[in-house]
Amino acid sequence: MIKKLAWLLMCLFLLVSCGGGTDMASNGVGSGGTGSYTSGPVSGLGSIIVNGVRYDVESADVTDEDGAAFSRNGLKLGMFVEVEGSGITAGSGAEADSSTATLVRVSSDFIGPATDVVSGQTWFKVWGRTINLDSKTVIVGNLSSGVVVSVHGLLASDGYTATRIEVVSTPPYWKVTGRVAGWQPMLRRFNLGLKTFELPPSLAIPSGFGDGAVVRVKVDAATYGLLVLPFLSEIPVQSISLVSTRASNAVSARLKGVVASAVVNGRFEVNGVTVDVSAVSGLNLSTLVDGQRVEVRGRIVNGVLVATTAQIEDDDDVDAREVELHGYASIVSSSLITVRGVQVAYAPSALYGLVGVTEGLCVEVRGTEYNSSRQLIATRIKQESNCRL
Repeated sequence: MIKKLAWLLMCLFLLVSCGGGTDMASNGVGSGGTGSYTSGPVSGLGSIIVNGVRYDVESADVTDEDGAAFSRNGLKLGMFVEVEGSGITAGSGAEADSSTATLVRVSSDFIGPATDVVSGQTWFKVWGRTINLDSKTVIVGNLSSGVVVSVHGLLASDGYTATRIEVVSTPPYWKVTGRVAGWQPMLRRFNLGLKTFELPPSLAIPSGFGDGAVVRVKVDAATYGLLVLPFLSEIPVQSISLVSTRASNAVSARLKGVVASAVVNGRFEVNGVTVDVSAVSGLNLSTLVDGQRVEVRGRIVNGVLVATTAQIEDDDDVDAREVELHGYASIVSSSLITVRGVQVAYAPSALYGLVGVTEGLCVEVRGTEYNSSRQLIATRIKQESNCRL
């Protein structure tokens, strides 16, 4: 609530600075574009909430990163998404802003065996890549070394922070995402991190491919399984695509992610989108280093987000970020319910105007922390009149 008011005041008065080392200002972007665009992890369900906007996805076209149909019911907390939609309507009070989504694109970055998993440790590895965890990382299943996981998150040049980790049993392929290095055109080989990949002669090389390009590579899981893959010097590629963004032109745009490139003339990359903060007054560009969490808002002009505001986030900001659920309650026990597939632990003090929670009750749930069982700890549960979304 406090952060939302801060954003609104910022937009009205053009210059605001608030907690977590935030620098914000207006840059006077002119008109152009239509609708809204946002990218970042899903922080709420019913339909989905991304970067403070509750998007109605009932009529949206939902796909994966390759354009294949993706079930609306499959949209889960922590999944990384891009959303295109109508203009954003400001919410009242503690309510989120709202919009109607026309397209939602879901993207995961890694599928493969987890390694170096240690209880209490805030990182593990997939494909030799260090995957960092934070207080909002959603973990589904028993994460342990050797299990195959699907990972969504925030990609930086040299780092990665997971927003959702899901243990999967029989994926059709393994996947790795990263920046190409050591491209050898004659041999059709390149490196992603510590692994070397080889493009078969029958596989077309994507336009724009080369050193520095960010790509997603899929490897056939059946042929190159857990026991075979580590011993291959060059890993054959099943398919490859450049990591791209759908950002084009939009009146309102919001990104939440990490700085993923060097800052040059006030420009850097977040979630695959070029961000221009050169007109944001008072912003210390030296703080915008690789891996730094940021939230930026503005308008997209010809694929570039021209920022009106930029907020630098720290661990306290991440910890305080609210998770919001809207849906029907399923009773697990006297202090545990499930809403939208998420287990929610609660005490009577969290009930807002309710004596108790009954099976099938339409509720709104809010919380900022997970317990050791990865259950959301509710800070507020209240009844809602409509759970159709």
